[in-house]
Amino acid sequence: MSYQGIFTQQEAVESHITAVAMQLPAIEEQLKVYRSTQIQDALCSRVIEFTNTGWLTKQQIQPELQPFWEAYELLTGHAGKVPVSLYTL
Repeated sequence: MSYQGIFTQQEAVESHITAVAMQLPAIEEQLKVYRSTQIQDALCSRVIEFTNTGWLTKQQIQPELQPFWEAYELLTGHAGKVPVSLYTL
């Protein structure tokens, strides 16, 4: 496969390595940083709260939370509830 004109071979290899690395499971330390940062973030903490306790109607949701409301079924699981065992994740 030729990457001439688009990427150098080095750039193509680095891009591939990055893509593969992104698919690897996160290590526990990374997850702790993500959790901590999400809890401290005002928007993320509201999404976490709604995900754990239930979402308001679309009309009641603040505009900045609308994109998350659109995906609330994905965020809360197929049954509309996150299993209690996963609340701390």
